[in-house]
Amino acid sequence: MSAKTDYADEHLARWSDLFPDPDAREALVEAALVRMNRVMQRTERELRAIAQDGPLTYEEFRTLHALIGGVQRGKPSTPAELAERTGVSRAGMTSRLDRLTGAGMVTRTPDENDRRSVQITATKAGHKAWQQMLDAWAGAEQRLFAGLSERELQQLNTVLRKVVLTSAEQGMTDPAGSPALRDADVPAVWRSLGLPGLADIHVHFLPEGMLRKVWQFFDERGERDGVPWTITYRDPEDERLATVRRLGLRAVPSLTYAHKPGMSAWLNEWCTQFAARVPDALHSATLFPEPGNADYLARALDSGARLVKMHVQVGAYDPSDRILDDAWDQLQQRGVPVVIHCGSGPAPGRFTGVGPVREVLRRFPDLTLVIAHAGLPEYLEFADLATEFANVHLDTTMVGTDFTERFAPMPSGYVDRWRDLQHKVVLGSDFPNIPYPYAHQIEVLQRLDLGDAWMRDVLWHNGARLMGLDAASL
Repeated sequence: MSAKTDYADEHLARWSDLFPDPDAREALVEAALVRMNRVMQRTERELRAIAQDGPLTYEEFRTLHALIGGVQRGKPSTPAELAERTGVSRAGMTSRLDRLTGAGMVTRTPDENDRRSVQITATKAGHKAWQQMLDAWAGAEQRLFAGLSERELQQLNTVLRKVVLTSAEQGMTDPAGSPALRDADVPAVWRSLGLPGLADIHVHFLPEGMLRKVWQFFDERGERDGVPWTITYRDPEDERLATVRRLGLRAVPSLTYAHKPGMSAWLNEWCTQFAARVPDALHSATLFPEPGNADYLARALDSGARLVKMHVQVGAYDPSDRILDDAWDQLQQRGVPVVIHCGSGPAPGRFTGVGPVREVLRRFPDLTLVIAHAGLPEYLEFADLATEFANVHLDTTMVGTDFTERFAPMPSGYVDRWRDLQHKVVLGSDFPNIPYPYAHQIEVLQRLDLGDAWMRDVLWHNGARLMGLDAASL
């Protein structure tokens, strides 16, 4: 990269089909947003690095920062208020406060106005640890702007202030505010439709080491692309389980996936153990084009697996490889659904796109497939596939969200395709690896305004049918 260009310039060059003139207003706005995101992401990475050797973890610092340096400036706060300010679930905040209380960083005292609640106050030790990390973070921020003179900093602030004030005048949501639909509101949505809950077919619960690597990948991807992918639910497993249960998920898929040979068999064993220890788990499995794949798949299915996940993009394999034929045949005969990530988003791969999947279906036309992310960005091609083959479905994962619309917007007329495919569109979320609240995915489906009957099928009936959920037994 030359001294006269930066990541935003490269970003515009990669998306030259959308921004052919880098000096046009649309391109300049995009470049400004990418640069602002890049700066904010670097400050976050600095804070995470400081937390590696600091007196507090990143999450603990964020909690104390909301308590000490938040809108009430050091006054006591309730756990609910801290959860709202930090954007975490109440269960997640309870866990954080347990750790901070145990470390002597905060105290809990009964709320004089509400005996059911408590007030959280930072101790002297908590103040000291917070200040130590805050000073280190402030030093990193100063270094970030070291190349600007005071005059340039004043000019930068003048411009940014104008952006903030203009957005407020236009009625845009304050970033510190809550989304139109909050996670706490989600149960009211499905109850208002007369549903027993949500049937989300695209949820990930992975082995701890694998999950941390996935989160690291998204952290680094955001840094590389200039578009932060901040995991909203970066919580311990028990807190994530509590979150999906509060949201109303009536089954919890694990949906592990292999990205290289030699992983699938042990991942399937982990999924079996997960299903045994989590009462509402939906037993899932995975496979990879390698010798013995049909054998370990058969063992997983015989042990109770009811859902399979495959990731063509991450695994960089051809799903029509003949070595998978015996496995495809088993899945077709048993009618087990396969959630398959085969679209070319967020980045194309050698075997992504509709072609390889169409070849699989040519040989196994009765396979039950759920196209992850509705095959974005090849939305229309995979909608055609769902129209043509009786057992091909599309999941809603990330489709239409504000985040995804920036790089893979739904094409004109696509909502009508979803209306026509009412019995084949299935709720999916990608929880917990999403850079926005779960409620946003539900809100997006509401925005489509396709009617209550459509919402009932998508939020419950289609997924429940595929996952074998019986509302009467819930």
